[in-house]
Amino acid sequence: MFNPAATCDSNEIEMSSMLNIDREQVAEHKGDFRFDIKDIIVLRPAEYGEQFYNEAFGKDKVHNEEEYRAAVKDMIAAQLKMDSDFRFSIDARDAIMNKVGDVDLPEDILKEYLLQQNDKLTKETIDEEFNKLRPGLIWQLTRDVIAEQLQVKVSEDDLRNVARSMAQQQFAQYGMTNIPVEALDKYANDILNDNRTRQEVANQAADMKIFAAIKESVTIDDKTVSVEEFNALFATAK
Repeated sequence: MFNPAATCDSNEIEMSSMLNIDREQVAEHKGDFRFDIKDIIVLRPAEYGEQFYNEAFGKDKVHNEEEYRAAVKDMIAAQLKMDSDFRFSIDARDAIMNKVGDVDLPEDILKEYLLQQNDKLTKETIDEEFNKLRPGLIWQLTRDVIAEQLQVKVSEDDLRNVARSMAQQQFAQYGMTNIPVEALDKYANDILNDNRTRQEVANQAADMKIFAAIKESVTIDDKTVSVEEFNALFATAK
């Protein structure tokens, strides 16, 4: 038994919001409410079987517990490979930018351009905002030079692959891991058809290809570390 009015001293605004009714109707709903519990849902671990395997990895991709555990291991390894590549991109960029040092930029022209592109910026705030953007601008110039030296080119297929990956990650945040290819392609198209997100995709695709090319052009000292040691590297960078 539950009396809504007793919880808020019959306040009309709170009652209206609580019961999703008009304030004029509040006076009619000051008695007790009775709730009958008919089902209690308890979460429990799924049982291994065809239904679970299909929901986890797609139809007919995993058939038994051994294959399931191997698939989970591969999934974790793939994620760690991505994290390792991301860590490499951070270290590589830091090393390159330390070598490049400071760069003379046409600051007056760039500041004027930023003022034209962003109506939230003013002459009083442009200096502070430009200083925040300066490292990124220098990196873009440096990246273009490296791309030319290593003959890195970004194709439409590269953009589509990144957009599809972004869509897949968005679905994964909601626990949806087995999205049909047609659905991913549709969301990838939506991402690429928006000029703002297309530019983000283009920058991400360029960085991925450039760092992959850099990795092929330098000597890598591989080191195996624990998950805790690896996570500590990001904590230090942060």
